[in-house]
Amino acid sequence: MTMRMKLSTKLISGFLLVAAIATVIGLVGFFSLNKVNAYVVDIGTIHLPGVQGLSQVMLNLEKIKGSVGALTNSNLTAQERDNLIADVKNAREGYKKGIDLYEPLPKITEEEAVWKECLASMEVWKKANDDFFAMNDKLKEAAGDAAKTADMYKEMNRHFQTTIRQCQEKTYSLIDQVIQVNLNEGDKAVKEGAAAAATSSAIMLISLGIGVTVSGLLGVLLSLGITRPINRIVAGLRNGAQQVASASAQVSSASQSLAEGATEQAAGLEETSSSLEEMSSMTKQNADNAQQANTLAAEAKKAANNGSEAMNRMAGAIEDIKKSSDETAKIIKVIDEIAFQTNLLALNAAVEAA
Repeated sequence: MTMRMKLSTKLISGFLLVAAIATVIGLVGFFSLNKVNAYVVDIGTIHLPGVQGLSQVMLNLEKIKGSVGALTNSNLTAQERDNLIADVKNAREGYKKGIDLYEPLPKITEEEAVWKECLASMEVWKKANDDFFAMNDKLKEAAGDAAKTADMYKEMNRHFQTTIRQCQEKTYSLIDQVIQVNLNEGDKAVKEGAAAAATSSAIMLISLGIGVTVSGLLGVLLSLGITRPINRIVAGLRNGAQQVASASAQVSSASQSLAEGATEQAAGLEETSSSLEEMSSMTKQNADNAQQANTLAAEAKKAANNGSEAMNRMAGAIEDIKKSSDETAKIIKVIDEIAFQTNLLALNAAVEAA
């Protein structure tokens, strides 16, 4: 089937096949890169910012925890207490920024539920800290009353050790869960992205190998499909040229034979002319043999006429042979031009195939 196809059809089919293989490889790479890019975007725009926002929340909650814990120290001055409360307010602003960073990010169902519970727990913790700060204000008002001050310290410590610590532990546990969900999702995205990249690399390598193999086979098939017909044509033309050359040699040999015959006839004419001269001399010398000489002269004239006709026929034959030789030379020239063009086409086809 392939051998019967036209040369242009073979070349177009080969280029289309190579283009199809390249298209498959390109599409595999394109969609694989898009898939990997989706995982990278998911990690870079969701999970990492989420962990960053939650880490900011956790850091500021840790500052609040330290400042509130320091307020249980009975040896602090009023100014030091005010500074610690100011630190708590600043930390609240800090974790509010972390919440604003994390809040608008897309979340899975499990993460959304834990986050809502975490926000509620932070509000409870904040309320417990506000109650603690109110106790601190009362402590400052009771300054100078040792008994009342002692009672206020005990109440503050009891509130800190029970309510506030419980709120802290619950909030930390919930934030840890939210962070762990983000870390798990980020790790999952990384693994899936790596798996997608590995799969796409394998597919592209396999496709590339198939493409190279098919291209090589296609090149061999096209080369054979192109060169074989051309070689057959060249061989046919070469045989034709040899046959024409052989015919030309035969015609040349016949022409040479005719030329030799003409030469022999010319020699015969010369001999006849010499005989006529002798006969004329004998006629003059021998009047008695005049009639015989006349007869001989008539016969010689007839032979001369026959020789002349033979010469005319020989000249016509030579002219015909010359025309045949000219036509044969033209045929040989055309064959040589065809052979040259054929060799040139074969060379171009070989270059294109390479």
